[in-house]
Amino acid sequence: MAATTVDPSTRTLISQVQLNRGHGRAIYWTVLTAVVVVFSLVFLDRST
Repeated sequence: MAATTVDPSTRTLISQVQLNRGHGRAIYWTVLTAVVVVFSLVFLDRST
């Protein structure tokens, strides 16, 4: 049995197939927005 090689430059956390699904894209944007908002609130709170 031969081992397959994976090009490390093409590996991502979320595959294109998952992003192209309706739920995958919605979850991706929801998580991204939540992370940006939380980080913004934390850093804005520390600056005051």
